[in-house]
Amino acid sequence: MNVRGFPWGGLVVATVLLSGCGKGAPRGDAPAAADAPAPVLPPPEQLVVIPGDTSLTPEEYIKLGMPAHDRAWTGPEMNKASTVLAKFEKDLGKLPRYNSSRSGKVFSRIASTENFASSKNLALPLNMRFPNTLNYFGAMNTIFKTYLSADPRAATLGAEQLELMGTLMRSAVAMCYLCDELVPTLDPKDPTYPARMRGLETMRGGLATMVSGGLISLTEAHYTEADRLRLLGSLEETLPVLFTHLTDGSKVEIPVRLSELEADPKLAFAKDRLRALREKLPTK
Repeated sequence: MNVRGFPWGGLVVATVLLSGCGKGAPRGDAPAAADAPAPVLPPPEQLVVIPGDTSLTPEEYIKLGMPAHDRAWTGPEMNKASTVLAKFEKDLGKLPRYNSSRSGKVFSRIASTENFASSKNLALPLNMRFPNTLNYFGAMNTIFKTYLSADPRAATLGAEQLELMGTLMRSAVAMCYLCDELVPTLDPKDPTYPARMRGLETMRGGLATMVSGGLISLTEAHYTEADRLRLLGSLEETLPVLFTHLTDGSKVEIPVRLSELEADPKLAFAKDRLRALREKLPTK
């Protein structure tokens, strides 16, 4: 999965740089997960094949320190969950699984948009919403990296990888909206303003790479057709917003890539939806 080389962690760092600490910017402790390195594909000999669903029960995860799955999690609680899941890097079969009878409820909580729904609550000040959402995004990056340790070519954690990719896209949309709120409050006379604008441009580039990775993943046949269609659903939900925040060159490139995918015989099962997605994108 080419997404392993994408600057997910760098995207978070760019957003931290943009948020800064000037007028109107979020304050408080920087998210611990913000400096998480971008996922990188391990050497072939280190890729892990999961034999089956040997995941734990919700109660067992809670006893290991996981927040309860039957309520929304805050950004710091997502960090706590990522710490628990990192314990399974040597035993990936114990990770929560998508639609699992044992751990599906825990996986659903990890991937739930309810966890960052507060980012849209305008009754809360920006300096509360921004750090919480940034914490969530950083923790999701770390969790995604853990799941990417398994080899998708062996059809092991492929469903989970694409589900988490979709969740990262949705949380990126939330970050885009928060940045849209933040930028107008910045003072161009502030000495940190140029650096924060550079952070904005870096973030835009990171979003473009994220979208490109999603499109590439649609072509990877080691993922099931059903899993790729769910990823396409995530793109249908998020791309119209993410597209408006991309770099100028990427705004030209992405429609071209969608046209290429639409013409790919191997993606005939998604042809109509790809065309509809392309036509949904802004033309200016």
